[in-house]
Amino acid sequence: MRVKRMVMSIATYTVVSDACVGVEDVSRAERWLEQTLHDDLELNIMTFSAIVDACAKRGQSSSCRVLA
Repeated sequence: MRVKRMVMSIATYTVVSDACVGVEDVSRAERWLEQTLHDDLELNIMTFSAIVDACAKRGQSSSCRVLA
């Protein structure tokens, strides 16, 4: 079976990252968010919310301040 490269939007990355946070796999959420930046997608308020949620679940409020 051949897999084609799927073009993902910022919404797709955000939903996947948020789902990872929801099941407490924050490391995977961070990797998805890093991929978002690697793909040069513009972050939106939902993406920032997912990042803040991931930081909060890890107890890393100082990491969230870097976003400001």
